[in-house]
This record gives sequence, structure tokens and C-alpha cells, in this order.
Amino acid sequence: MSLRRATSAAIILLVFAFGAAHAGGLLGVDDSYTVALLHMNGPDESTTFTDESGKSWSGGGYGVWVDTAQSKFGGAAGHFIRDSYGSLFTPDSDEWWLDDGSNSTEWTIDYWARFDGDPGTETHGFVNQYQYYDNLWQLYLSNNTLTFQVRSGGADIVLISNSWNPAADTWYHVALVKQGVTGYKMFIDGTQIGTTQTDTSTIPNFAGQGGAQLILGAHIDFEGSTSFFDGWMDEPRLSKGIARWTSDFTPPTAEYPDASATATAANYQTQTAVALTATAANYQTQTAVALTATAANYQTQTAVSLTATAANYQTQTAVALTATNANYQTQTAVALTATAAYVQTLTAMPTATHTATASNTPNATQTLIARMTATARESLSTPSIESSIEYGDLADLGLLGCVGLVVVLGFIAWAARSFLLQGSS
Repeated sequence: MSLRRATSAAIILLVFAFGAAHAGGLLGVDDSYTVALLHMNGPDESTTFTDESGKSWSGGGYGVWVDTAQSKFGGAAGHFIRDSYGSLFTPDSDEWWLDDGSNSTEWTIDYWARFDGDPGTETHGFVNQYQYYDNLWQLYLSNNTLTFQVRSGGADIVLISNSWNPAADTWYHVALVKQGVTGYKMFIDGTQIGTTQTDTSTIPNFAGQGGAQLILGAHIDFEGSTSFFDGWMDEPRLSKGIARWTSDFTPPTAEYPDASATATAANYQTQTAVALTATAANYQTQTAVALTATAANYQTQTAVSLTATAANYQTQTAVALTATNANYQTQTAVALTATAAYVQTLTAMPTATHTATASNTPNATQTLIARMTATARESLSTPSIESSIEYGDLADLGLLGCVGLVVVLGFIAWAARSFLLQGSS
């Protein structure tokens, strides 16, 4: 099977797989763990915010809209106006029950935030699920402290906090990670702040109780008063079933991609960026994706069946391949530069069909085996032709030779004697 056919088959499988996922509500999210993802893109001052998981969000226009003057990725971000009570909300769902009632469950909340001015000691709400002011969970900044709070029946049952003093007009990547029983971790721009904190209390399921909406951009205190975020937010994402980061990491450098994107160079990473299994499905053909001709970017003949063309194979220098018929092309199939690397030995390619010329052998002074055609070279491995003359026959030939020599010498002696006799007379 050629790489092109293998890649086509892989893409077809991807289409079916993601088509089935779409039918179940998975649209343009980056993977199956993501239950909410907003790129915050759109025309300037638009009040429509699209969730790639297919959920519907409201509140746009009430102090929050798309702003193309600021963005981390995609050319736009959600602008939240504190004094206009800006927030976005989506209906309650079991997916907002973060730990599903088990302390061992993993989940992650992450987003990019930029404050409009120095936040100082003010309270800025980032995300919460709110049923009532005494039943909620929320992540917020207050008094230079990043806090995750779970309140049930009016009492705090989980309270995780670490110091963070953000500056004005600066984009920050914020991540809250629950690594199962290991505990809670907070990261700013990929660096963990504070220590890992454990709390064995599980989070109640607030879904179905009153509003129980998921809200972006607001914090609710013990008396029900709300403090809103003042600034811009990009790429807010909620993931369940995974601790996205468990140690310091490099923050994302682009929007979270649509996992069902077409297999092109723009949507796939090179081997250097992402370690992929050596299969045709993970690599593009030379035609589809322009990759540097190195061993890291191409598969061997064993891993991926490639059509025998110069475009699909690397030179001996670029890729170390075993010298076999399967890994090398013949001079007829692929036009290769005349170097020693492209000419196989008799052992490596016993059936090669190279014509004996200086252009397809290692050098102009060719050895006998390099000049031979394939048929002649194969004959070298057959038993040597034995003589049909027996030893006795050689003895008889020697005797006849001796007799002949005597006859010749006798004739010469007779001729000399006759010449002398004629002279004396």
C-alpha cells in the first residue's frame, strides 16, 4: 500500500470517527475531555459567543462583548466590563459537577486573562457554578490571592488559595488542576504557584438545583453580592477526566485546535514538536506536507509502505536505511545521483538491474562486478563450470605433443643434411 493510500484511508477513518463524535455533541473541541471551550472570536462588538462543545451561552451585550482590539489568539477576546456587570452564563448540567462525587476524579480549568488596569486588592470573579450564594463553587482573585472555593449549605467545604499579584495590561495563562487524590495545583504562565494542596471533601452536584448555571466573569460572596471581572478573557476551557498539567509547563502558543481538522501541515505537528507513532496516519505525504527530508519526518519501508518514487524516499545520507531491495529504488524506478550510496552491492541487491555505465556506478573506474548485468552477477553465485577433459586425456595429449616435436626436429635435421650435401657436390 502506498503512503498516499494509507493516508487517505486514515483520513476517511477520522472523518467517520469525528462524524460520530459530532452526532453526540462533540463539535470543534480539542479532545474528548473538553466539556466547554470558547475561542472568544468574532466581529468587533459582537454579542455572540460560540462554545465549541455545542453549548449555548447568554449574557453577551450586558457588559461583555467581542473585542478585536485585544486578544491572545484568534484576533479577538471577550471584553468584560466590571461596571456594566459583564458576565456570560450557560444552563446547568451534570458536566459542571467537577469531581462526579469522587476525590480521585481529575479535572482542569484554564484560560487567558488580562486585567484592564491594576486589579489591586479588588475581587475579580473568573468562573463559577452558582445555585445560590450558599451553594456554589468558584475560582476568583481577591486581595492578591487566587482562590478556589466550594460552599455547601453556607459553609466552605473546600478552600484552596495561593498568592498572586498580577499586573495591569498583561496576558496571563491561569490553570487550576485537580490531580485526583494528589490534590489541587495552581499555575500561572505554566509555573506552579504555592504548593500542592489536598482536600478530601467532594464537590456536591449543584446541577438541577435552582439556576445552577456555569458563569464566566463573576464572583458571589456570602451575602449574595457579586464582584465582576474587569478585563479580557480568551480560550476559557473546562476539562473533565484529566489533569492537564501536573508540573511546570510551557503555556499554549495557539488556540486549542479542532481535533477534527483536515490533515494538513498547518494542523499537524512535525516529529520535533510532537512525538508521533511511526505510522502513515500520523505523517503526511511529501506532496501534502512539505517536511524536511530527515529520518525523523519519514518512515522506513517497514513502518509505512511507500510507493517507489524519489519523492517518498530519502537519500542514504538523510535516512539510514538497511541496504535491501525494499528500502532502495532501482536506477530505472527513481532517478538518483550517481554516488556510492545509491548503488547496492551484489549481496544487498542480487536482482538489481543497473546498466554498467559510469553514471550509475560509484565511480568511473568500475569493478568487474559493478559492470555486470543482473543476470551475469547472479551467475557468480552458481557452481563453477567443471572441465570435461579427464586426467588421462591430458596425458595422451602430452604424448602426442612429444611425438609431433620429434617429427618436426627430424624433418629439420633431414633438410639441413640435404642442403649440405648439395653444397659439397
